[in-house]
Parts: sequence; structure tokens; C-alpha cells
Amino acid sequence: MKSFPLNLIRNFFFLLVLILSIGRFATNAQPVPNNPENVTVRYIGMELDHLVFVVLVENTTKEKLRFKISDENNNVLFEDLLRKQKFEQKFLFAKDGIKDIRFEIKGKNYSECRQFGISTRTIEEVSVKEAR
Repeated sequence: MKSFPLNLIRNFFFLLVLILSIGRFATNAQPVPNNPENVTVRYIGMELDHLVFVVLVENTTKEKLRFKISDENNNVLFEDLLRKQKFEQKFLFAKDGIKDIRFEIKGKNYSECRQFGISTRTIEEVSVKEAR
């Protein structure tokens, strides 16, 4: 009779460790992405007083995607229908007057939006030297 409770306790702890281990692995599982498209929008810098962005879209599903670039007032700066598997393009926008720029890519089963806030600051440096 004394061995029965000892076996019961050992089995209980074995099951407890097994359940905790399964729970730990289940919480570390990564969700499967349902959007296979890969979108990269990068701000490159300034070029001749223009803001420069590079857009890369890898459309692995070859779905028709609507690509639109707009400003803070929803003025459309660029719009196109992407049908290719890979789209890469450089965009230049005049920096004056734009406070916000939005890159939207939408498809039947996909939607992505990247937004950039734009602020400019002018620094004036004055240097005075004594003439001799």
C-alpha cells in the first residue's frame, strides 16, 4: 500500500511537467502570416531639394495590387495597379508644403499602409570676424 501513493505522486508530477512543457511550446509558436506580400518603404534622404523614397513590393501571390501615394490632404501624388511579382521604384517629392506622406497598397486579401511625418527646420549660422 505504501508504494501506491508514491507512484501516484510520481505520475502526477510527470503529467504536470508534461502539460507545462506543451503549454510553453504552444505559446512560443509564431502565427502564420496570411499576407505573403513583402512591402518595404524607405526614406533615402534629400536630392536636389526633394524627398527621396524607395518602394519595394514583392507580390508573391501575383495578386493585382492598388498602389497609391497621397499627402495629408488626401491629394493623390501617385497611383498605379501592380501586376508584376516584383515592383521597385524611386520617388522624389518636393519637400515644400508636404507635412505627411502615405504609401498604401491594397489587394483583394491584403492591405498595407506606411505613413511618414515630415518636418523641416532651417538653421541659420552667422559668423562675424574682426577685420585687421
